[in-house]
Amino acid sequence: MNFKLKAHNALLYQEQQVYSDFIDSFDVHYTDFKSHNIIVHIASNQPPDIIFIAALLKRSHVHQAKKKSFVVVASEWSINDFPNELVVVPTSQEAEDLIEMDEMQRDLGF
Repeated sequence: MNFKLKAHNALLYQEQQVYSDFIDSFDVHYTDFKSHNIIVHIASNQPPDIIFIAALLKRSHVHQAKKKSFVVVASEWSINDFPNELVVVPTSQEAEDLIEMDEMQRDLGF
């Protein structure tokens, strides 16, 4: 997993590696980006995996409980591959827009 901190967001890239390796790396590095909103970019050349999706959902719940956003960018996967509780968008721009709206809502106390 590669990650980059950008303003209030942490951009995480799942690139051509085994899904479990990404999750392990996520857990190891979580302290580096836990105070940021998280955008997970899923490699487009890999098929959906139910165990990976469940692991993302679990980490999403933990992160959102800390009043931070967790968005998955999956341009090649169908939205139907994900549970409704996981925020999934097709582009990075949409992820950033959603996070911006989330932050405004949190600032307003919603």
